[in-house]
Amino acid sequence: MAQLEDRDVAFHLPVAADLLSAAAPGVPDPARDLPRLIEELAKMAAAIGSRAFYAVALASLGRLLGCERQLAMRYAQFAKPQFLVNHSLTAQAEALYMQKLYRIDPLLRLVRTEVRERVLTAVDMHREENGAIYFEDLYRSAQIYDELVVLLPAAGGVWVALCLDVNDREFRQDEVAFVRLVYPLIDSLHQRHISSCLSGHRGGYLNDSQLAVMVLDSQGEACFRNGIWSGKVSAAEEDLIRAVSASSGAVSYTHLTLPTNREV
Repeated sequence: MAQLEDRDVAFHLPVAADLLSAAAPGVPDPARDLPRLIEELAKMAAAIGSRAFYAVALASLGRLLGCERQLAMRYAQFAKPQFLVNHSLTAQAEALYMQKLYRIDPLLRLVRTEVRERVLTAVDMHREENGAIYFEDLYRSAQIYDELVVLLPAAGGVWVALCLDVNDREFRQDEVAFVRLVYPLIDSLHQRHISSCLSGHRGGYLNDSQLAVMVLDSQGEACFRNGIWSGKVSAAEEDLIRAVSASSGAVSYTHLTLPTNREV
């Protein structure tokens, strides 16, 4: 078992070389190429809390799997999907998706019903779907033959999908097995990224214990409160803040902070 550790948290990576094909040139065998794998995971860890996190995570997975076409999507319960990173679809294909195809996106359906598998491929989803309109329209226009999807839970029913696209083949079973092998670690890094973003990480003399933080979703519902907020902000004050936020047209995940050095 390999271990990646920093001063705040330790991650454990099970090394199971028998799950992978040593003959697959594009997939690193953790028992043989562990330094390369750790290097890519370290890049993800270094991006925690920054806007570049998803782009860095995609780039790392892309290098490990030999995929240059990558995109990240945000899926929510009551909002249209959003492109977070797009290094795959043309502007025309993206417009087609946002105009109509998002409504029949199988990933959106999964997020809004039940996510059973967190690592899956478009070919597998296509086999399970009754209709093929989505795959024929979007994938054909975007010249995507197969897509490897990594679903990461965020907060408030939101999921982020890291997608790697290929245009000339299906993803091999050993490639999918490799991503499933490292998924717990990627998920842990992502959860730490979400926590850092929601908690309003600060350095120097000002730490999180000095800020009260609440996060509202696009419907104006609270999806996160840190301990200081819960202990210092009254229900009446919270109702007032939420009303002001709603009237200002706040977007999803509006961060509201309140200094805690006052009487509440």
